[in-house]
Amino acid sequence: MLEWNNLGASKLGGDFMDTGWKEFEVAVADFLKAADPNNNVNHNVYLPDKHTKKRRQRDVFLETNLCGFLPIKVLISCKKYKRKLNQQDIDAFYGELISSGAHKGVIYSYSGFNKNAVEKCKVLEISCCKLYHYQPADLPEVLLFDYYCCVPKGMISLLGPIDKR
Repeated sequence: MLEWNNLGASKLGGDFMDTGWKEFEVAVADFLKAADPNNNVNHNVYLPDKHTKKRRQRDVFLETNLCGFLPIKVLISCKKYKRKLNQQDIDAFYGELISSGAHKGVIYSYSGFNKNAVEKCKVLEISCCKLYHYQPADLPEVLLFDYYCCVPKGMISLLGPIDKR
């Protein structure tokens, strides 16, 4: 069971909870590390933006090998808002996902997702997950991949003469 401290309401107003957000990101990163020790999970990492080439902060970036040999990059965004995420939040994350160079995207939300956000995530193949205080965390139900191209190679060796009888 994961837990974090300093859960509080925003002093600034608006949707963002200004306390506990860092602990929330760390809890998500720690959960993903524990899920598979072979995952390379980086919290609060700065990576170049695919479009501008400038360094950009990412909440959590996961690199792993699917089936032990296909490299996969997953961008994980952690949202600790007082409200459920909406369709506009998903649009913003989708732009971040495209510019990150990651193959897949996952959003962890403290307050959940509204119906339109969930529908948008399904269409964009983004996984919606929740991580609550003192409750089990969600894992993405599925990560869909458009395609992976593999080129089969083979070798045939003759170990002796062919019997032509």
